[in-house]
Parts: sequence; structure tokens; C-alpha cells
Amino acid sequence: LFLEYVGGDIRVMLEKGSKAPCEASHICTTIKNNQKSISLRVLRGPTASKTLHLAKITVSGIPPAPAGGPQIKITISVTKEGDIFLRGLNTNPSKKVTIRKS
Repeated sequence: LFLEYVGGDIRVMLEKGSKAPCEASHICTTIKNNQKSISLRVLRGPTASKTLHLAKITVSGIPPAPAGGPQIKITISVTKEGDIFLRGLNTNPSKKVTIRKS
């Protein structure tokens, strides 16, 4: 599973073949002064260039701060049933997306 940030930066969160249940977290930050939100896409595929878009999450309510200041923790969890949970935590409230296995 991959996270894609605005601008096309991609972060591998869970490697192919990871055994469920599993979880991975990443700390991201803002790229502009006083940025109020961060949008990310969750992608799945064998490589970063061959992916399937699963979901989008926007973490909002980020307090005003210089670029690079806020620390936002993004966590992806996969249950043994194959459900994917995505959480973006900064201050309050947390955002949660559930992707059901089809």
C-alpha cells in the first residue's frame, strides 16, 4: 500500500506480501505556511507506477504554523479479513476511512 501526497510524492506504507493483521505509520507535515489541511490518496499495486486508487483522505483543522512545523501521523491498518483502515491524526478530531475488501 502506498500514500500519495499532493505533488505526486509517494510513500510505501506496507510492502507486498505483508501478513495481515499489520499496521504502518508515517509522520507527514505541511509544505506551505499556515496550511490548514493535507490531502492523501491510498494506492495499492505491485509497484508505485502500477497502482489502483483505493481512497482519499483529507486531514483538516491543522493550526496555523510555518511550513514543516505541524506533525501529522498517518496510520494504515489491515485486518486479517483484509479490511483497510486509514487514520490521520493531528489535533482533533481524527479522520478515519475504512476500505472494505471486495
